[in-house]
Amino acid sequence: MAYLRACLVQGAAPLLRANTVHNNRKAGVLFQEGGGGTLLECEISRNSVGVECFDDAQPTVRANQEMHH
Repeated sequence: MAYLRACLVQGAAPLLRANTVHNNRKAGVLFQEGGGGTLLECEISRNSVGVECFDDAQPTVRANQEMHH
C-alpha cells in the first residue's frame, strides 16, 4: 500500500489502487480537465473533500473507504 499526501489527475487515466490518501486541506484526490482512470480500494481520510471531479473528468471510483472528512 502506498501513502499519498494528495493526488491530481489531469488529462490522464491512471489506475490508483490500494493507496492511502490523507491529511489534505482540500481534496484528497482531484480529477480535472478530462482526467479519468480508476480509483480502486483506496483509503481516503482526513481531507476537506475526499474525491472531487470537474471540467469533464470521468473517473471510475470503486470499493474505496472514505473516513473523517
